[in-house]
Amino acid sequence: MSNTQRFNMLLLGVMLSGAVLSPAYSRSWKATPAQVAGEYAAIAHARSNTDFVNIRWWAAPTVMSGTPLAGVLEKFIVISVAHFHVQQPAGSMSFDNLDMLEARDSSETPLTSIPRNALPPTAAGVLATFEASFRQSLGRLGDGTKFFIFDAGMVRACEKGGISVPYDGETYTWETPFPGCSR
Repeated sequence: MSNTQRFNMLLLGVMLSGAVLSPAYSRSWKATPAQVAGEYAAIAHARSNTDFVNIRWWAAPTVMSGTPLAGVLEKFIVISVAHFHVQQPAGSMSFDNLDMLEARDSSETPLTSIPRNALPPTAAGVLATFEASFRQSLGRLGDGTKFFIFDAGMVRACEKGGISVPYDGETYTWETPFPGCSR
């Protein structure tokens, strides 16, 4: 098995464990620090019986340390958003198309959005592989999820601070340090 295949399998495992072991399904037993951080990073907002927002900060403590993905997540803030609607009674899903998202640090200063073509090649490759694995593992929900990248600036998931993301009349927040940080 090549290193690329191993890395892809590792990414898929991390994503599936986050999806399968999320607090919406059950509580973790003897959770690892990455699981604790991953549970904190994900926000599931049931706005009504048919309107849902899933938003997540993909921060370094939510993945296995020492991986290329963890390195990228130290330098960039990666936020994923899926805003979907379930049509009753058929249960079919539709997704809002998100073209842009804003994120702010704990002092309410906007974080700088990073266009895909402005990322260093290695970071672009790691994030493209990660997103493709995510989409493939979650099917329709994965396809409806949009990823946004920001310059982390002074924001670190394991240091005091936080970020906020205003979206569609709500402001979703994360305070740092993340639970599960070893620092």
